[in-house]
Amino acid sequence: KNVKFDTVACFINAKRIEGCSDKTLSYNRQTIVSMLSGIEKEPQEILTEDLRKYLTEYQANRKSSKVTIDNIRRILSSYFSWLEDEDYIVKSPVRR
Repeated sequence: KNVKFDTVACFINAKRIEGCSDKTLSYNRQTIVSMLSGIEKEPQEILTEDLRKYLTEYQANRKSSKVTIDNIRRILSSYFSWLEDEDYIVKSPVRR
């Protein structure tokens, strides 16, 4: 059983209940799965430094705009805050 991707499904379901559109849910899922696959750690093992490195490499590899990176950071912040609220992790590694 893959806890890592189970948390993504639970997070997306929580967002669906909040009324997010299918397009938003799809973008959120894709963004989080991409990050988890890129970092290759369980959510509770991910450090602020891992996220910084991931975002820096993402921006460099894709020549992404600041807006795109801010959108990704916001989604990841939402995901990790949710993990914290649901007691999957002690503290979100995303800098607020």
